[in-house]
Amino acid sequence: DGWWYKPEYIINHININSAMFEPRHNSFLRTNDASLASTMKVCGYGYVGGGLKIIRAEISLDGGSSWEIADLSRPEDPIAEARATDKHWCWSWWETEVQTARLKDCKEICCRAVDSNQNMQPMFLTWNVMGMMNN
Repeated sequence: DGWWYKPEYIINHININSAMFEPRHNSFLRTNDASLASTMKVCGYGYVGGGLKIIRAEISLDGGSSWEIADLSRPEDPIAEARATDKHWCWSWWETEVQTARLKDCKEICCRAVDSNQNMQPMFLTWNVMGMMNN
């Protein structure tokens, strides 16, 4: 009883994770000759615990066979510099523009993040008995 309060079970760090919020889940893209020349914004966030910093975010249009680097912004950087610390506690935002023509046969868009210890978000999360450490 109360085993989750014992120090050996307390979780102070979470696994690296990222999420995409644009395009929205189950959204569809109608393609015609005019739209194929345009781009679509793909964006989201990355986060990791323990005060580590997200240093890279990537997207895949082919189920994870290949990855492309997205533009990353860390709004916390100026605050961390002012505090003279290397600890980072906020989400890092990422975004990129994708040519609509490249999405014509795309079934899903995947994202992943990398932290300052070079840990890369795995394709499939590591599960534990309580489902902890994954956001």
